[in-house]
Amino acid sequence: MNTPSTQSALVRRRLRQTAEILVSDSSLRDNLTDDQFQQLLAWGLAHAQETAERTARFAADDALPLLEARVAVVREVMQRANRLMGSSVGAELDDTFRQLGERVDQLLDQEDSFVHWNQLESFRRSRMAMDSEGAFHRLMGWLRQDWEASLEEE
Repeated sequence: MNTPSTQSALVRRRLRQTAEILVSDSSLRDNLTDDQFQQLLAWGLAHAQETAERTARFAADDALPLLEARVAVVREVMQRANRLMGSSVGAELDDTFRQLGERVDQLLDQEDSFVHWNQLESFRRSRMAMDSEGAFHRLMGWLRQDWEASLEEE
């Protein structure tokens, strides 16, 4: 039987495993400052924690595949966010924006949210005119807004 104390320990252990995966992956940080990476990592860990909490009552064999799948999508979002910070104008930038939008839709269990995609398109159009810090701030605002909106819907 899972007591609240046992569930809390499971959540911490699962979150620690997730953090190790995200912290050790250099493809999530090479275009970011340390401060930017910490902000993006906090966003990613918030998603992982939410999944770890939802699956705390499940046996490890049932919870692990769900957590791994969620963390894989979080990792892809973080990779694309990192890539956007180093991208130049052209097809690579457009592809990265499209892939980022698709992964966030997948992460939030939504499809083609009109507001979500309009905001991303607005960011894409203005990205190259922004300095790195301004672009990152806007990107994180977009990611956090979608994340907070998804929590309000539950």
